[in-house]
Amino acid sequence: MINRHGISFKPPFPAYPSGHATFGGALFQSIRLYYKRRDNLAFADDEADNISFEYVSDELNGVNRDLRVPYNPNQPIQEQLGTVRTRVVTKFSSLWEAIFSNAISRIYLGVHWRFDAFAPQDILNSNTVLPSGNSDFKDPNQIRYETMGTRADRPGQFFPVGGVPLGIGIANDIFQSNLQPTPAALQPQRR
Repeated sequence: MINRHGISFKPPFPAYPSGHATFGGALFQSIRLYYKRRDNLAFADDEADNISFEYVSDELNGVNRDLRVPYNPNQPIQEQLGTVRTRVVTKFSSLWEAIFSNAISRIYLGVHWRFDAFAPQDILNSNTVLPSGNSDFKDPNQIRYETMGTRADRPGQFFPVGGVPLGIGIANDIFQSNLQPTPAALQPQRR
């Protein structure tokens, strides 16, 4: 995405781990772990897999349209006046790639900062901006979500940066416990 206007853009709310990145990370990591176990696949939990797939979103399915008149729930969408959105098939080489793509979409949409999804040092080749104005991202299949950071309310403790590693960690915890509840002694304490 190129910033043609040269205006600095800032999302319209404070920074928090992206729920979209967290849920997407948890979902795709759960699917990865399921197929890894079921099919005895050889990839580490924190590296790319080779589970490719194609996806068509509801928004870009060749049926939905940008209506020129208010939506009429009593009439099929195909009969309502508007521009049909092109059907777009997105191809992913791995579920690991889908984790990145899902998270970065919220940044491109303008509702999150990059660090709400992941640490820049985990996803960038360098901090240099390309001539196109884009960031120089690593190939998603080469990314490892490893960076840890501190929190002001928990001095001396380190936590994953962003929603993606948070979601991956949630999926790993659930999978490792075979969907059993966390023992009471290990439950987080109220602050």
